Amino acid sequence: GDITISGGEVSGTGGENAAGIGSGYFAESGDITIRAGEVSGTGGERGAGIGGGSDSESGDITISGGEVSGTGGASGAGIGSGSYGTSGDITISGGEVSGTGGASGAGIGSGYYNSGSGNITINGGEVSGTGGEKGAGIGSGSYGTSVVITISSGTVFASGGAAGAGIGGGDLAGAPNIVISGDPQIHVSGGPSSTYGDGAGIGEGGRNANGTPAGSEGGDFAGLWTTGSVYYYPNGTAVSAITNGTAQSASTTIGTIDPPVISSTESTPLPVDCMQEVMDDINTAIALGGEQTVTIKGYSALSSDVMELLAEHPQITVVTEFSFDGLDYKITIPGSAVKLNPLIKWYGPKYLFPMFYMYGTDTTPSLQAYAEKYPVPVS
Repeated sequence: GDITISGGEVSGTGGENAAGIGSGYFAESGDITIRAGEVSGTGGERGAGIGGGSDSESGDITISGGEVSGTGGASGAGIGSGSYGTSGDITISGGEVSGTGGASGAGIGSGYYNSGSGNITINGGEVSGTGGEKGAGIGSGSYGTSVVITISSGTVFASGGAAGAGIGGGDLAGAPNIVISGDPQIHVSGGPSSTYGDGAGIGEGGRNANGTPAGSEGGDFAGLWTTGSVYYYPNGTAVSAITNGTAQSASTTIGTIDPPVISSTESTPLPVDCMQEVMDDINTAIALGGEQTVTIKGYSALSSDVMELLAEHPQITVVTEFSFDGLDYKITIPGSAVKLNPLIKWYGPKYLFPMFYMYGTDTTPSLQAYAEKYPVPVS
């Protein structure tokens, strides 16, 4: 039957061939609706974390709020279908949602060799999909059928497993149909593979359904959108972005990164824990109440703790001034404009400038100077 979760702390762990939350082996499941709460599902081998078991028919999955995570067993999707199963539509409109696929399964989408896949629609929330080996971050697993993926708002992080697309197809899967509209913030990384071929950032997996090379790290569908912001991270590092249909530069990282060099001057390094001083200044501004501006100098990167504090207090604005790689920067960062990436520990100048230059009329360097310094690679 149907499963509806509207609050509380709910966790489910499936046995072999079964989903953590959803159906068992060779079964039919009703619709799964999650509106709130802390919800986690861990699938057994061949089962999805949240969704279907092996060889089962999954109903629709609708998530509109809460903290939701799904981890698929081997061959199962994190959120979606199990191996050899069919999945209903997956719709995410709010909450913090993460899906991690097992080997050959998508993070959010279908498991291995699914015989039919529903639509995936994201129109809100903070959504993260990490594919297992040969699975897409958001889309299909290995040998999956074609999927329809629509993203119109929200913040999306998608990383393909080896040979899987960030958003789109798994290895040896059908070509996806992807539509991006509205104003989403999308960060994608296709999975590299020396054996099967690289998955696209957005597009197909390393090999199409006929077994021929298909994916490309730059993305197969770079012309499908005219709004929103899409950042590619080949091999973990962003080298290009498309904002409102125009290619721009970006340089943040998906995955764990080492702290950057932070210096108050070119010759006087600051310790990594220097962020405490910045945190103290921001907390002082918060205590004063109302809208406040904090000006800091010499910090060429901000820690995730600082960015999280700003996001929690949108009335606070930070103006940071520093020199980096021969350019002088003055960047205005309103707390209301901060979009957190849970995978980034340090936000460096090549992230801060493209994201926040538009909030300060006296921001330096100019866009032209920045673009000349960090041109967008052309494949």
